[in-house]
Amino acid sequence: MEKKRCLKTAVSVVAVLLALAPAVLRAEDARVELGTGLFGVSYVRESNGDATATWTMIGVPNPMGIVTPTVYAAIFVTPKFAIEPQLGLTYVSTSFDCDGCSGDSESVTALSGGVQGDFFFRGKETASPYAFGRGMVIYASQTDEDSITRTLVGVGAGYRIPFKKGGVLRVDARYDHMFAKGDENDRDFSPSGNFVTVTLSLGIAF
Repeated sequence: MEKKRCLKTAVSVVAVLLALAPAVLRAEDARVELGTGLFGVSYVRESNGDATATWTMIGVPNPMGIVTPTVYAAIFVTPKFAIEPQLGLTYVSTSFDCDGCSGDSESVTALSGGVQGDFFFRGKETASPYAFGRGMVIYASQTDEDSITRTLVGVGAGYRIPFKKGGVLRVDARYDHMFAKGDENDRDFSPSGNFVTVTLSLGIAF
């Protein structure tokens, strides 16, 4: 059931991109905004049957970069609507020393890519509240472990402030749901998770 849901989500994201691509290419007033997160806080809740785990991530420039984009590119299809590809990368390496494990090390690499649709209520030329929805795929690999791919969808709202010379400041809050993967009885089962994130981002529009 979860696999079918993940597949439907991925197909829906691709379909939206294909449908909007001609409009992006035709838009005479299209502009691009490139940016990255400056500061972020994420609250994560992961559920597996009766067991629940929660944790908080605080990061500068971003909390990990797993569900928050390391970089984004907002392509304005109209003055009020933008398609926003997002890319995140996280790499963590650890080493430890103990009896019988001298020199052992582990690493985790997580690469995330997604597409977000932004609607700016007052347009792109002035300070404006905005709402958005998105889909994202996360690929993660760990030393001596099988790699996994996870899918999430999310919604949120924020405030965008353009300033002189093309600078843009954004603050937003988002809710993301990560779908479970596999069967609960499988060794490689990955439970579902919920993320609540607040991010401050800086961009440049041209």
